[in-house]
Amino acid sequence: MRGRASADTPNMGLGLIEQHRIVVRGGVDGVAFRVWGKNVARSLQLMGHLRFVEPGVCEVLAQGNRFALRQFVATCRRGPCEGVVESVTDEREPLEKHLFEFALYR
Repeated sequence: MRGRASADTPNMGLGLIEQHRIVVRGGVDGVAFRVWGKNVARSLQLMGHLRFVEPGVCEVLAQGNRFALRQFVATCRRGPCEGVVESVTDEREPLEKHLFEFALYR
């Protein structure tokens, strides 16, 4: 059943849902990075959350189809025009539970 969603793997219309943990490092403080990231994620129909883990480090847990996730990571590498992104790491994780919104945490 290649390419088809099973009952326990939600489908967002363009393939199976994946979960990724993305860490963005650089000048992401004080430039509205969280709001920018949330808007980008929502435009790509991703679910999850975004939070600062320490100064200059923002962590994103994102769920969606792999194409939208790739686009999100590429956009994070560029960052908002006010920010300076030094590095982005992206790791796929097991899908623990399906999320239904994209939230911001402190």
